[in-house]
Amino acid sequence: MLGKLLVGVVLSVVFLSLIFFLLRSPQREGPWLVMQERLPKVTVNQNTVTIENIRDFRYQKNGDVERVQYLTKQYSPDSLQRVWYGLSHFGDHGLAHAFLSFEFSEGEYLVASIEARLKPGQQYHPIKGLFRVYNRMMVLGTEHDIIGLRTHFRKERVLLYPLKLSPEQAHDLWSNILMDTQSIFDTPDFYNTALDNCITGILQYTSQWERFFNRFDYRVLLPGYSDELAYKYQYIDGDGSLPELRLTAQIRDIKTIPLDGSFSARVRAGWQ
Repeated sequence: MLGKLLVGVVLSVVFLSLIFFLLRSPQREGPWLVMQERLPKVTVNQNTVTIENIRDFRYQKNGDVERVQYLTKQYSPDSLQRVWYGLSHFGDHGLAHAFLSFEFSEGEYLVASIEARLKPGQQYHPIKGLFRVYNRMMVLGTEHDIIGLRTHFRKERVLLYPLKLSPEQAHDLWSNILMDTQSIFDTPDFYNTALDNCITGILQYTSQWERFFNRFDYRVLLPGYSDELAYKYQYIDGDGSLPELRLTAQIRDIKTIPLDGSFSARVRAGWQ
């Protein structure tokens, strides 16, 4: 009798916890970390796209924010030249952050980074990320900010690959990023470590997602290995073995790369 009672109590607790989990709603109000305070806003016109709140911060030597700066820019889909795939390794065993950088004519670049939106003092943990703890956000920013923060201040190992995409695929990827960005601006959403992390979010923007990718592939769950998928399905626009391409993609000689107008060209020196 006592055993049945205990089982009933346990099942009730599990059921109530599940209900609480499913009924939680993502928060719209902050406060948020300084680097994640503003969500990008997208306005689509006939031939141009206007994006507000493009992050272009400057940082102190310890990585703290030195100057808060946001930009508003217009982009023409016709000027999209290429898409780059970035991996920033912040630990061993596949621990990395994935992002995209869109290259436009006249040397203009825009980085798209899917992140868990954090509050001041809050620390990200992948286990907590499974249980509707964090909001999902799209950070749109300059390479000087998003890549430079990782190379020059956090001292992470960053790789940058050119993707082999048709013009139609590149434009679809761009359009899907913009739609998701505005969707998050309009309606808050949860971040999920397994189902919607920095790499699964990117992969879902591609038309080949359902055909090629398994959400529970270790190369998806551990983004540091995701370039193996890109290489396997011939998405990397380069010749050679994967180890050779990794050497080409790695941003080197950080001390000789200034954080100025030459930054984007210098971090691609291996591909020139």
